Parts: sequence; structure tokens; C-alpha cells
Amino acid sequence: MRPSHFLDRLSLPTQLGIAIGLLMAALVFLSTLAIDSYTTRRLQDRIGTDLAVRATIMQKALDNGMYERFRDVVNLSNMHFILNLEQASDRQLAALLDRMKKTYPLYSWIGIVKPDGTVRASTGDMLVGVNVSARDWFKGALNGPFVGDVHDAMLLAKLLGASDLEPLRFIDVAAPILTRDGKVAGVLGAHLSAEWLREVRNSTQSNDDLAEQRSFMILDQNGKVLVGGPFGQDYSELASFRQARAGKNGFVRETVNGHDSIIGYRATEGYKDYEGLGWVVLSFQPAERALAPVVRLQYVIILVGLLLASLATILGWLTARRLASPLNTLRATAEALGRDPHEANLPRLFGSSEMIALSQSLRALVRRLQRAEGAVEQMESQVESRVAEKTSELQAVNESLIELAERDALTGLLNRRGLEARGRHLMTRMRETGGELSVMLLDIDHFKAVNDLHGHPIGDKVLQAIAWQCLAVARGEDVICRLGGEEIAILSASPLGGALKLAERLRKRIESNPVSVESVLVSITVSIGVAAVNQSDPDMMAGIARADEALYMAKRSGRNRCVLYQDASAERRFAG
Repeated sequence: MRPSHFLDRLSLPTQLGIAIGLLMAALVFLSTLAIDSYTTRRLQDRIGTDLAVRATIMQKALDNGMYERFRDVVNLSNMHFILNLEQASDRQLAALLDRMKKTYPLYSWIGIVKPDGTVRASTGDMLVGVNVSARDWFKGALNGPFVGDVHDAMLLAKLLGASDLEPLRFIDVAAPILTRDGKVAGVLGAHLSAEWLREVRNSTQSNDDLAEQRSFMILDQNGKVLVGGPFGQDYSELASFRQARAGKNGFVRETVNGHDSIIGYRATEGYKDYEGLGWVVLSFQPAERALAPVVRLQYVIILVGLLLASLATILGWLTARRLASPLNTLRATAEALGRDPHEANLPRLFGSSEMIALSQSLRALVRRLQRAEGAVEQMESQVESRVAEKTSELQAVNESLIELAERDALTGLLNRRGLEARGRHLMTRMRETGGELSVMLLDIDHFKAVNDLHGHPIGDKVLQAIAWQCLAVARGEDVICRLGGEEIAILSASPLGGALKLAERLRKRIESNPVSVESVLVSITVSIGVAAVNQSDPDMMAGIARADEALYMAKRSGRNRCVLYQDASAERRFAG
């Protein structure tokens, strides 16, 4: 069913009520979209900034904490008793290390290693006599204080009684023990339990974080999980990790483990002479949880909007019903006019100034129509016959005059006046439809020489032959005009590419078909300039002027060619 037929079946009150209701619904929908976009962006920015701050807080805690652990070991390696290793017995050193471990409970193991890599003394006598020269922390500490990343230590974990379900992991901290003359007398090594990272995270994470489903993850410099997820799981492809490793601090929204999340990020930077391990702190919150207030606001807006739309629909229907009541009376009376002899005119309407003015105007109109009805019927048949006769005569004369005025007498093509009339029509159609319009300007090469050599009558025959060739090549809707002399313009509702191909086809046809006049065979070539008519052109002549520039370039370039107008610098592209 067509929409107009459907609306014709509805009353004015119903249509107005539906229109107001739909308008209100559209306004509610657009308002919801706008508010959702704005509030989502603002809330996401606020939450993302908060998560970035939380990541920074944990980063500071990690850097400061690791700096303290780093200084612990460096300070221990400089203690007077340790510096006098040769005077101390292994038992004395072990007792000292056990007391140190009580002072620094975060360390799972502390040991003193000989320069050859053999553990001389340690807490709980663990690993005593074992050679650790291949360990990174020992090799690194020979050259200065060393901090190594989180790793498994299977042998030490067994000695400490770790379970297979939750293996122990450690952070290596070591420093050289130097003699007074600067030689390495040994290495003081310590294994910091990786549980320290979990304690830092737990101390930073509040009850409010848990309630809002905010969580923290610590990744190593390669993107592997240290704390906050399955140990060693790779998150190096996260944009937040890559930006943090690039030295940036902020937040992003991305999908992690299949969940849309807002993530604040910050990379550890070290502190003072502790250079840091390149860890990355990520602070997560599910976007669904973070943006829940926006969803609730959407529901409220939709509910209120639907209530307002319903109320507006009812009010619109009641108002339109009141306005339509006098019109219904007017309609019923108008239907009875001419059928019911008791109804001689329309009723007077009340209810608004517009209704009163409408009824007065319609009543006056009915009276005038009634007076004029008789005279109109008498004159109708005479006027119709005379008008038809005169119209036919005038149309015939006009068509003849227009044809004579718009045609070139020699070639039968349109003249400049005919071009202007049809050109305006083509430009109007181009602007209305958004189509394309091209102009081709043709000039016969060395035409003066033809006239001088063979005479003007033969020159006229050549012009006629060229005109026929143009008519043969052009399409039915193309407009062909002789502008004057040996110039012919062709308007084509086609893009430049199609116009250039048409021009080239015409040029080749003329070149390959010499004109035979009175036993004289005249070889003819033409140069053609092709240009587009632009939407902004004031008239057709602007496009013809550009085609004339292209034609000029064709002449200068050796004639017998088609040149496409490019720009003011006369860039040219030759066809064929």
C-alpha cells in the first residue's frame, strides 16, 4: 500500500497525534545518542585517568620498594664484619646471615659466595658448597650491584619445602664484597620472594577497588605476567603494554581475555641508583562495570522520553480533533451543495480567527461561482474551439521561426543561438542530476588553404561534409553547432574520458575519408579541443572557452590531434 493512500485513510487528529509522537520519539532517540556519546566519553576519560593514577601509585611503590631491597643488600655487603671474610669462620658467617634474615624477612635466602662461585655460608646452610658461578646474579654481581627479574629456583624451592602446585619464585639481588684495595673477595647474594610483589599489589588495592572490579597486573619487560594472572602468560600484544614500554603513561580501552576493559598503564622507572627492571603495571576495570551509570542514565532518558511522547501524542490528537470539528461541518455542507436544495451556501465557522476568515472567504467564493457558472457554460465551447485553432496556428509559426533562427543555413547544424538555448537546458539538467557535461571544439586544419586552392564553393562543400561526419559519429542526444567559420562545437552529456574517445573517433574518420567535390578529392584533417563544463560555470561559453584553449594547444602541437584541457598551465594529454 502506498504511503499516500494509507495517510488518506487517517483523520487529521490521528495524523497529528502520530506525527507529534514520532517527533518526540525521534528527539528522545537523538538525545539519548548524544548524551550517551558525551557521558561515555567523559566518564571513560575520568575512569581511565583514575586507573592511570592507580597504576602510577603501584609503580612508585614497586620502584621505591625495590630500591630499598637493592640498598639492603648493598649496605649488607659493606658491613665491617662481612668485609673481614678472612678472619671470620664459616659458622660465624652463617650465624650472621641467619640474624640478617630475621631482620629482613622478605628474603627467602641470603648467602656469601666465594670468588670461584662456591657458596661459603648461607641462611639455614642451604646451598652451602654448591657452585653458583653459572648463575646470572653471581656473574652480574662480580661487576657491581645486580638485580635480576622474577624466576623459578627449583633447587632452592625444594630446600624451602615448596609445593608443586605453587612453585616459589624469586627476585635476585646481589652485590660484590670488596677488599680495601678494591678486589672482589666474594659476592653477597639474596633471593627476594616474589610474594613481595603480591603484597605490594594487595596493599595498593583497596576494598573499593574490589567492589568496583578494579584489578592490577604486573608484567615483566617482555609482557609476561608476574602478578595478577597466570604466571608467564604473554600480554605483549596489548596496546597498553606497548605504550607503557614506549615510555608513555595513560589509559586505553581494549579487549583483554575476551572482555572489553579500560586499562591504565605505567612502566617502572627505577629509583636513584636502582635502574629498574622494566616492569609494567596495568590497572584494569571492565568497561561494562565502569560505564554502568551511563546505561542506567539511558534507561531513565528512554522511559521519561516515552512518557513525554505518549502525553504529547494524546494532547496533539485532542487539539487536532478540536480544530478539525468545524472543518468536518464544512465538508458535510460542501458535499450537500448542488444536491440538497435546502443548502445554498457554506456554513459560518467559529473557533478561531482563521476559521472565521476561511468561512467568509469560501462563502463569498461560492456566491461568485454561482453567478459566473451560467456565463462560463455558454462561453466554454466557443472559447475552447477558438483557443485550440489559434494555438495550433501559433505553434506551427513559432516552430518554423525557431527552426530558421537556430539553424546554420550552410550546414544545417545549430547556430550559436541554438547552442545557447540547448546549452542552458543541458547545464540545468547537469546541475539537477549531478551528471557530467563535456564540450568538443573542432577546427578544420589549413581550411584557408582549401578555399584559396579550390575556391569557396568547394570549401563550403567541405564544411557540409565535415558537418555530416559529426552527425554520423555523435550520439542522438549530443548537440552539434557551427560557431562560425570552420569551427564546430559538440556538447555531450558524458564524462571527459568518453568525450575524448568520441573526439578521437571523429578525427580519425575525417582523416580517413577525403571529401570528393566535382572530381576533386580534398584530404582534410581537424584539430579538436576537449574540456569539461563545470557545475560552477555561469554558462556554456565558459566550457567552450576552455575547449578553445585546448584547441589552441592542438594547433600549436602540430594539428590533426585531440587535446584534453587540463588546467591554466595547459598540461596536455594526447589521444592516439
